[in-house]
Amino acid sequence: MAGGITYLANWHERSFVTCAAVFLAVASSALVVIGLITPVASIMVAVSTIAAVLSSLPGSTGTLFDTKPLMVDVIVMSIALAFLGPGAFSLDARLFGRREIIIPNTSPSSKF
Repeated sequence: MAGGITYLANWHERSFVTCAAVFLAVASSALVVIGLITPVASIMVAVSTIAAVLSSLPGSTGTLFDTKPLMVDVIVMSIALAFLGPGAFSLDARLFGRREIIIPNTSPSSKF
């Protein structure tokens, strides 16, 4: 998210498509951080990160956070978060309630 903000700081020097992709990345990252529409926002993070990996956007700084393995890690974590869903203290849990999975207790003798 911090890298995207540095790209948006110089938005007048970027093309419209680049600004739109960076804005999508920053907005979806912010939604994941606050826990609002977590599955959708996580997929948006994965898609925007894949787009950043495949595009020719130069890194904002020459740090470890601009490496391709870290981008792959972000993609994998965001897809896992999309499958897991929001946490207990997210806005999704406050707005829509927590979901509880109840596994019925069956004994082996009751199956026959």
